[in-house]
Amino acid sequence: MMKSQASSIAVHNLLTMPANRSQRRFVFLIGAFVCFISLLSIPFARIKLIEMQAYQPAIFSTVICFEFITAYVLYSQFRVNRSPSVLVLAAGYLLSGGMSLTYLMTFPGIFTPTGLFHAGIQTAPGIYLFWHAGFPIAIFIYMLFESKYKEVQLSAKTARNASVLTILGVFLLIVGCTLLTTYFHEGMPTFLSNGSLTSTFIYGFALPIAVISLIALVLFYRMTRGSTVTAAWLCIALLASLLDVVIVLCG
Repeated sequence: MMKSQASSIAVHNLLTMPANRSQRRFVFLIGAFVCFISLLSIPFARIKLIEMQAYQPAIFSTVICFEFITAYVLYSQFRVNRSPSVLVLAAGYLLSGGMSLTYLMTFPGIFTPTGLFHAGIQTAPGIYLFWHAGFPIAIFIYMLFESKYKEVQLSAKTARNASVLTILGVFLLIVGCTLLTTYFHEGMPTFLSNGSLTSTFIYGFALPIAVISLIALVLFYRMTRGSTVTAAWLCIALLASLLDVVIVLCG
């Protein structure tokens, strides 16, 4: 009579799939290409081009779709392994997608001359700061949970409750940031004046966010070494977010 034996083949999920040499090389090339294109565009950052009303919707609709899809995929992975750190990562992408959607809706000249939700001149820059500060902070929280609760697997009931509370918390955070930058925009610091970013925006907020993003990228890489496919591409996501802020600072 034959006896069943345990399989010696390792089973990996989305976040534990090891990145082989060719995959890491490909990610490195993508990162180098992103850096090259960003550095190449810096000398032209201050040149005013012809305004195209369809440009912002076309670009940001793609970004928003990818971020929401990523959040859904990560949340689906959380439903399988019920790891708290995966839920934090999904929440980070959900927050990023929600803030980018709000940024698009409040950007002047797309839906209304000043933006939706009674937006003012300082609304879009304010939402941009909240958006680009939220993602590296979410990565910090993810690293904290990954180091302390890596082996923790929530029960089905606890995971369900945590999901509801997390999604509700992210939604309330997006609503709060939107209300602060729209209905109370007159009390906000002056981020934009006569079409130019002020020193308050550059040195008071954007530069610290760039530093935080750089620290998050360095710490995340030191923690993971890009050893998994997900970790390698998260490094690219952090790099892209950092370079986005750097280009805005230069422009």
